Amino acid sequence: MRRLRGIDQLLAYLPYLLGFHPRNAVVLAAWRDGSIAFQAHIDGADDDALRASMPALERGLRSVGADSVLLAVHGPVLQPPALPRVLEVVRRCGVPISHQTISDSGHWRAVRCSCGACPRDWSPLPSPEQVPAIAQEILEGAVPLPGRNALRELLQRSGPRTADWEQQIPRAPGTVAASLLAWLRGGCDHDQLIIAVRALRDNAWRDVVLSLLAPEAFPREHASSQYIDCQPHFAQIDRQLRLGTPLPGPRRMQWSMIDALPVIPCHHQAPVLTLIAANSWGHGGGADATLACERALHLEPGYPMAQLLSEAVTNAVPARPPESMSA
Repeated sequence: MRRLRGIDQLLAYLPYLLGFHPRNAVVLAAWRDGSIAFQAHIDGADDDALRASMPALERGLRSVGADSVLLAVHGPVLQPPALPRVLEVVRRCGVPISHQTISDSGHWRAVRCSCGACPRDWSPLPSPEQVPAIAQEILEGAVPLPGRNALRELLQRSGPRTADWEQQIPRAPGTVAASLLAWLRGGCDHDQLIIAVRALRDNAWRDVVLSLLAPEAFPREHASSQYIDCQPHFAQIDRQLRLGTPLPGPRRMQWSMIDALPVIPCHHQAPVLTLIAANSWGHGGGADATLACERALHLEPGYPMAQLLSEAVTNAVPARPPESMSA
């Protein structure tokens, strides 16, 4: 997460972190030593699904040793169904609530405030141009969707199962590397897309792409193992990068993958959806990672990487150490 100053800036930034505007939801941010060590988005009716998600929330909160939490309630309902459940978890963990806020229609107010500087009456949230972190997100192509369901619908698109997707494809490493980079940049043609997507069934190419999307969560020095040698693949990627333009930021690469889904047949989508989830998880997001994993496992229940990532997201395993922030 980018450096922010002030609770109001954090609240304005949350939709860009989540990828959509929260509605009738609670966003929990757990703080440790002035950094956000863990965050979670909780919404939906007070039903079996919501109750079943609380143990994972508790595990995540306990695992980071938080010294306080911020609860950001998003309306228009001022007490969404998730709030009592989240409050119960926070109380059980014994973590003090430093702030509890309510946001709706571009305005916010504090219900609890430990800093003494938050408004108790409705006040406007900062505009995007007033928050440098948001301005940077916009430059990288971030535009929050209207809600979680809009993101779910985007991830459920697929293309027809046509003959061109089943034909033999080039396997020359240079061709695959060029196709993968063109796809991540958002400028590939149809043949390059087929090569890039089908190459992801090779775990070495998949792990190389993981390291390109989220190098801190998936460092290239950890990509190779006794079973997979990624070094020749990295060499081809590095050669192509020297010849072309740099890769865009992770947000643009995320949208390049999402935008390609409508032409990719369902039975080829699990690796792509897993990369979308890994990119989100690797950069501190969990809501879209959850949706992408759900879709990948719906299409291919036995896909191992989606299973592993789903377990990590469900159990609130952080992708990397928390980043320093001020608020």
